[in-house]
Amino acid sequence: MTVPDTFQDFPAPPPEPEPKAKERTLRGLGRELVLALLLLAGCALLGLLMGVLWHWLAPKVPLHADATAVYLNDPEGEQAIGADGTFGLLGAGFGLLTGAAAYLATRARQGGISVAVGLGAGGLLGAYLAWGGRQSAAAYQAGVLKVAKSVPTGHTFYGPLQLTTKAVVLIWPILALLTLIALTAAFSPRPTPPPVPWQGPWGPARNPAPDPTQNPAPDASQTPSPEPSQTPAQDGPERA
Repeated sequence: MTVPDTFQDFPAPPPEPEPKAKERTLRGLGRELVLALLLLAGCALLGLLMGVLWHWLAPKVPLHADATAVYLNDPEGEQAIGADGTFGLLGAGFGLLTGAAAYLATRARQGGISVAVGLGAGGLLGAYLAWGGRQSAAAYQAGVLKVAKSVPTGHTFYGPLQLTTKAVVLIWPILALLTLIALTAAFSPRPTPPPVPWQGPWGPARNPAPDPTQNPAPDASQTPSPEPSQTPAQDGPERA
């Protein structure tokens, strides 16, 4: 039995098996999904806060009722438009806030499609929750009549808030995505291009191809044949 003198005689340890591509893909998709759900949940909580602020800051429409119907105290008032404007301003503020927060939280990983999807869907969900859901005209009238019956006849009361322009719900997600795109374009590091070797104004020097019109190839038929070498004649008779 021989003892190995060097470490080269020992067998090398087997290489560690690399994770399969499918498993890596599934783990990556799982991380992207978790990130999108976190953004969605955060925007939903902020939407509840926005709903509280909207009900607190938005102007209410003053109403009064008699035994037969409900009337506006100020038919030419702009309280309904003011409610839409307050909702739009709050949506713009929350859109800027969530867009900047999403960029700061994910700039180390340089964004991703999950950030944009989670931010857009979360902003839409948050605005929907702040609004309180789709409210039909019949439901609004039922709410007004319910409030009118609970107050004495002729007294001023305020009906539930509603949006006359439903498009203001889109302000939050649109501004959130625009803020994310603007911050990413302004502050994300850009890849540096590889160095380009110096070249002249017309590019690198190249050997020009021969021009057949200027230097035509010699024709074999016109090339003079070399004259045979001549030997001087010997003077006198040929010697034996």
